[in-house]
Amino acid sequence: MESIKTFGFSEEDLAKLLDQPRSGAGTSISMNQPKEGWYRLLELKKKAKRTEIHADYILEYLRAGIIPSGLRVRNTPGLFVEIRQFLEKWSLISNRCSRDWMILIVETARELLEVLMKEIQTLEDKLKTQDSLQEAKKQIEAINQELESFNLYLVKRKTDKLRKDIGWFTKERAYPYLSAKYYLNQQQNVPEQDRQFWTNKKIVTFSDTSESEGEGNSNQFDQFSGRSGPNEGPSRSNHF
Repeated sequence: MESIKTFGFSEEDLAKLLDQPRSGAGTSISMNQPKEGWYRLLELKKKAKRTEIHADYILEYLRAGIIPSGLRVRNTPGLFVEIRQFLEKWSLISNRCSRDWMILIVETARELLEVLMKEIQTLEDKLKTQDSLQEAKKQIEAINQELESFNLYLVKRKTDKLRKDIGWFTKERAYPYLSAKYYLNQQQNVPEQDRQFWTNKKIVTFSDTSESEGEGNSNQFDQFSGRSGPNEGPSRSNHF
């Protein structure tokens, strides 16, 4: 295979770039080494760690009663926007759909983790018998060092996003894209009391619209914005 070449930068520029400290996203095991099995083990462990942290991150959103921005159902009704009951049910369906996506992600992640852990154990046992004890120890130490940096990188990224999303809801603001509240306020033919409907902090739960005018609970979401109730805050775990 031909090595990569550059024409916009000199070889000296490339050498300086490669000599810079790693950001944490790279690998400390050189791909040029004839250790494809160990590199495969590293990739499997990274995949397992990424899957585990992503599931934990989704669980934090579920505990906090917040829908991640990437899992919000963004569709807004084009009809019956003047009918309050219709909008309440629309919001309920959207929120429950988002919640079901979140549950599906966590369940699938846990199933995948079981498969990955078995594959990792099988491959690691095989590699330990193929190499000397000293070489196996060296490779395992390199993998663990890389995984530690990878774990810190993922946790920081996920935590920053979670805090950002919580910040939006703390300020009683939806995500900065078109929402039903914005859509309603643009409708000239909608009565003033209906256009101001969303400012009353009415809550719709995942399960029952009849609780929409009552007190908040851990599963309550603000209409269309996905904001949790005023008394609800994020719980803490080992990762967050």
